[in-house]
Amino acid sequence: MFHKVYNKKQTYAYSVYKQFRNSLNKTIKIAKNSYYEKLINLNKNNSKKLWQSLGQLVNFKSKTNKDPQSVVSGQGDDLYDPLNIANEFNSYFSEIGSRMAEKIPPPNGMPEHTATYAHLSVYMKRQRKKWYV
Repeated sequence: MFHKVYNKKQTYAYSVYKQFRNSLNKTIKIAKNSYYEKLINLNKNNSKKLWQSLGQLVNFKSKTNKDPQSVVSGQGDDLYDPLNIANEFNSYFSEIGSRMAEKIPPPNGMPEHTATYAHLSVYMKRQRKKWYV
């Protein structure tokens, strides 16, 4: 029926097709809900089977090996050896924090050098005076 009405969406046949399609989808949805409700109620006292039922309902995908087969290093070299790939990832993630921190400008009004406790206390006293004035 779908093929008859695919190109003629404004016809009577199309409206009949839509009614059958919607009715079928509704019936399938009700049947699935009923099936899983019965399955869960049947296994509510057996946690292993209950989790299997929930896994079937949610349709968990099995875990597959998603390790990269090759990686391009920071120097542009292709790496295929798992140890070299691991070292490249380690190097990248251990250095990225300091590289990103260097790009952050200091906030306005704060000294650009590393502040000590003495620096901070002087700065805070100045700020407090500004707040109360």
